[in-house]
Amino acid sequence: MRPLLAGLATTGLLSVAPVALAAVPASQPATQPAISQAAATDAAPASTGSQRSASVTTSAHTRSKAVDRPETLRNTVKQAGSTDRNGQARPAKTIALALPPMDNRAYVVMDDASGRILAQKAPNQPLPPASLTKLMTSYLVEQALIQGKLREQDQATISAQAYCADKPIQSCMMTRLGSQVTIIDLLRGLIIHSGNDAAVALAERISGSEAAFVGLMNQRARELGMKHTHFANPTGLGDSLHRSTALDLALLSRQIVRHAGRYYPLYGQRQFTYNNITQNSRNLLLASDPTVDGLKTGYTRAARYCQAVSARRDNRRLIVVILGASTAAERARQARLLLDWGFAHYRKRRLDPASQLRSVNLPAGWRLAPARPFELILHTAELSQLQWNYTIRTPFALQAGQPVGEIRLAAGQQVLQKTPLLLQRIPAGTG
Repeated sequence: MRPLLAGLATTGLLSVAPVALAAVPASQPATQPAISQAAATDAAPASTGSQRSASVTTSAHTRSKAVDRPETLRNTVKQAGSTDRNGQARPAKTIALALPPMDNRAYVVMDDASGRILAQKAPNQPLPPASLTKLMTSYLVEQALIQGKLREQDQATISAQAYCADKPIQSCMMTRLGSQVTIIDLLRGLIIHSGNDAAVALAERISGSEAAFVGLMNQRARELGMKHTHFANPTGLGDSLHRSTALDLALLSRQIVRHAGRYYPLYGQRQFTYNNITQNSRNLLLASDPTVDGLKTGYTRAARYCQAVSARRDNRRLIVVILGASTAAERARQARLLLDWGFAHYRKRRLDPASQLRSVNLPAGWRLAPARPFELILHTAELSQLQWNYTIRTPFALQAGQPVGEIRLAAGQQVLQKTPLLLQRIPAGTG
């Protein structure tokens, strides 16, 4: 009969000492404490005390040790040189620690790997998204292709509703009225040319009508957690009910990055020729920043200039969404600034709580360990704010692999990561 650990739940609150921080080769970005975040802030107040039973003593206590303020917390940070998506070296540059005010209506900087929001302005404000709407259109087409519901060489008819070559104020792939166009060419025209004709033709091919396709768009938006989005058409043309947010569009962009598969490179293609007409992508960063490989731009008079952009540097990826910039050049400048800032100030870190858990008294041959590693994206300013908080529930049986509590890592009041605490046998000869 395995002994049971009797007693009440025990908690301890300990500050992370510098020795507990082990840097890992960066593979994704991180978050900023001073900028509001979308992550949960459900850190529970810690209590202290000690419980003792006949079989084991589980002690809890509070220990605090100041962490030296990192040297990088100055007005600027020297960003190390990095490599772009082609493996080419990029020179080092100096990046301001604080983001300057920007002339736009909303923006979000998101870490692709974790989904954590690194910086934001009015992230949940519903705004007209212009042609960023077509990210949902392209996403649904890609998923239909991947799932075998469509084939690349299937064809769609350019209906009178889709045709736009006679409407110079619209973005158009320049298809011919009544012509048959392959799905893969329409997808290219949708993403690279931002063609309204491609968007409507694809919507009609998949769902039979624009209205039915819009229902599919809104259903998928709900499934993705796009809480403040309502689509009224597949193009993004003006409609008072057609709204999305910077955060919702970042969530959608992340889905595309992760699930577009072989179709994702289309978002990084700089031009496409159809019907003997060559048109360039309006994403200026594709030409000026080799680390950028997507995604989409948009403009209407109501929406102003919008952009969703993704960049990969040194195996890390950031997603930036900007809504309502004043000019095309300004949205590109702001997107580059946000990318540079995010890559400069966030690093992937691996933190080991083992030293904090040694204070928990267990029978000889047993130890506590987190169920999964603590690997996080952290802003330099967060390193001096980190705290471990663990809770142990008793009684429990001494059984390897059994969850007996939870350990959390927090920065201030925000819980960055939490995972179950598991009982482990200490291998013989390891002490």
